[in-house]
Amino acid sequence: MCNERGFTLAETMIATVVLVIGLVAVALIFPYAVRSNTSSRQTTTATMIVADKMEALRALPLTAPALAAGGGLNPASPVNGYHDYVTVAPNGVMTVSATPSPSAYLRLWQISGTNPKTITIVMYAMRHGLSGRPTEVTRSSTIVTDTF
Repeated sequence: MCNERGFTLAETMIATVVLVIGLVAVALIFPYAVRSNTSSRQTTTATMIVADKMEALRALPLTAPALAAGGGLNPASPVNGYHDYVTVAPNGVMTVSATPSPSAYLRLWQISGTNPKTITIVMYAMRHGLSGRPTEVTRSSTIVTDTF
């Protein structure tokens, strides 16, 4: 009887199919990972921008004109004086503008009440998704009184 060594064609084909299935599964994960990473970066950046505005508004005296009741949270009709467009450079430097710019975030805020005042800030990513509209990324609210 002959002692044969090596793999048969069937064994090689099965190993190839298993390898291809594994490689396809790994390849399908890459777009998800990139999308998840981009979404996380966008949320982190938006949270930083919201915190920056919240700190600036909370630092003002309660009677400051910038804390007058008003504003709105609808990205389709931003209220003058209660919105701005923010672009963040790769090095983290923020540029704030009153007009839209490429790859910008739309920051809207609304102030209600007198004492205490409620400040709500909403961030929208201006990179349009499949819907063709700005996408809300994060939202934050706080209450400000003259006793803090």
